[in-house]
Amino acid sequence: MSTKITNAINSLIFDEKNDQIEAIKAFINGKIDNAEEVCKLLDEFGFSNEKKCLKVKSTKSKTKNDGTPRKPKKLSFYNHWLGDRMRSFCQEQKNLPNEEQIEKRGIMKVLALEWKNYKETPNFSKEMNDWKETSSSESEDDKELVNEKKKKPLKKPSVTSTPSITPHQEQSVAKIESENDASDEDI
Repeated sequence: MSTKITNAINSLIFDEKNDQIEAIKAFINGKIDNAEEVCKLLDEFGFSNEKKCLKVKSTKSKTKNDGTPRKPKKLSFYNHWLGDRMRSFCQEQKNLPNEEQIEKRGIMKVLALEWKNYKETPNFSKEMNDWKETSSSESEDDKELVNEKKKKPLKKPSVTSTPSITPHQEQSVAKIESENDASDEDI
């Protein structure tokens, strides 16, 4: 469950408990003539519960289990097109009467058909290549900014530094990089 839902449920439970305490106080006042001390105890109990109201914090982290940071999701032309089309589609839906609007769960069905038809248009490959050029130049600029931030003064390597990469490891890295390049060309 999301933290917002959990916190909302906890808040409702807390409010219900306070309502029950108030109902008990009203019942005791009606049945006992001198019930002020009992009501004071119930008030103290209610205030002590106020401090115990649970607020759940999000546990989603930006790092993997081993402590390394997660890589940002790779951008694709489909995600770019879908984001733009969703915005324009929502604007179109706002202008339609309620009877003609498409339900939220049906929007992706409509957009999937549009994407299928869009891929068959003659200017699809041109627009995708244009997007790749602009996105690759933007990502290179972003990488340069990140690298500038990461630069630190060089220190002399200590004796207990990490071992150098073996030739076998270099071959594995080169193989993975070539597979990634090949999969990028397939897209």
